[in-house]
Amino acid sequence: MPVILDTRRHRVLVQFLHGFVRPVLPSRHPKRKESAKRRDPMRCFARFLAFLVALTLPVPAPAADDVGEITGTVQAADTKEALAGANVLVTSIRDPTARVTRLTDENGRFTIEVAPGAYELRISFIGRRTEVVDVEANVGRTTDVPLALAVDPIAMEQVTVTASRREEKVLDAPASVQTIGAAEIQDRTILTPADHLQARPAIDVARHGINQGTVVVRGFNNAFSGATLTLVDNRIARVPSLRYNALTMIPTTNEDYERVEVVSGPGSALYGPNAANGVVHFLTKAPTKYQGTSLNVAGGNQDLWLVSGRHAMLAGD
Repeated sequence: MPVILDTRRHRVLVQFLHGFVRPVLPSRHPKRKESAKRRDPMRCFARFLAFLVALTLPVPAPAADDVGEITGTVQAADTKEALAGANVLVTSIRDPTARVTRLTDENGRFTIEVAPGAYELRISFIGRRTEVVDVEANVGRTTDVPLALAVDPIAMEQVTVTASRREEKVLDAPASVQTIGAAEIQDRTILTPADHLQARPAIDVARHGINQGTVVVRGFNNAFSGATLTLVDNRIARVPSLRYNALTMIPTTNEDYERVEVVSGPGSALYGPNAANGVVHFLTKAPTKYQGTSLNVAGGNQDLWLVSGRHAMLAGD
């Protein structure tokens, strides 16, 4: 049983200690002499012992009829196995500073008692995607929330092939390399591959109409800028006679891009005289590695619609 301490008892304790510890000094005043006689040390000591006994007695806590209970089971979405040690953060929607954190047990279960109201559950686990769920806690009721966390691989050091024309870590590359991953590519709807390079350091993107644009790395841009070399899977993607990077003429959909690598600085030693300012390299997905079907439909102002898709499969052994 919990022990509940009353502040009034603490005040009485202070009064007892004050009367017990203070020495009884002789006084010339008659009233003070009379009060000193009434202040018996043995009587004060007995009262003090009685107070300590009453203070240490357990006092039953009131019944928790005004709280609700939130329970749940956290498991893996792919294997259906219980995730022990998953972090469960409960935050009140009305008061975001009111938070409670729990860890799931060996069976993936958790139980949290909270006041009635609306709450946000944030469940996280290493190697799994974080899930956020809104729940409502009611008085005297148990709210059960089943949760399944999908796989979310942890990205390690990125590998680039453009800086030295071979696979190497980005930190080991001899030049400044920027990499745009597949997750960032899929989150954006684009009309031209140049849209992926906007707001990037040392990159200037000039738009010419709705779906046209030119890209220059570390240089001045114009309508026919050709100081930056553009590649698609190690093949030159430009008009050779004009040295013009026609990104709108690249016959690759957004679903086909795996990553984009941008090398800032001269690359003529590896790529020839057309890479004086840098190299922009678009790498596509391998059909054997990324199989399946994907479809994308987008629309915008000026009656603009974009429909694209991708399908990859193995035809035989």
